[in-house]
Amino acid sequence: MLMFILRGEHLQFWERHKRVLCEDLMHAAGVNEPDEGIVSQVLLELKDYVERHGFTLNENFGLPEPDPIHVQPRIPHIIQHGTDHNIPELEAHITETEHLLNDEHRVVVKTVMESVDQGLGKMIAVDASGGTGKHSHCPTSSTKSKHRAR
Repeated sequence: MLMFILRGEHLQFWERHKRVLCEDLMHAAGVNEPDEGIVSQVLLELKDYVERHGFTLNENFGLPEPDPIHVQPRIPHIIQHGTDHNIPELEAHITETEHLLNDEHRVVVKTVMESVDQGLGKMIAVDASGGTGKHSHCPTSSTKSKHRAR
């Protein structure tokens, strides 16, 4: 709506709906009113979104910029999700599953781990018929790579 529907009423829209736009962060913080940090986080999300479409928050929409004092350093969600690991749980999973792999599975796991260890960034596709063990060696490869990456 901000980018494509509203014409010149962006600041009024922001002021009218600021609290609603902040609700998820307010809930996560356990507060009933948005503080400067929450408002800045929402503005940062809006800024990221409009910049991906070639606009700027202030020049194109007349909205305030996020206050850098209140903006927490962010790790992209996909990276955060990929790096949040329970190390004892990973180690237990490796111990439980590694001995179940057959020789072909071990080749796949070895190839994945060589790419991780050497920083090659290979993209490895596993294409096999049903019942050949993809569900056993793929999680093992993933778990081992997460464990090594810690």
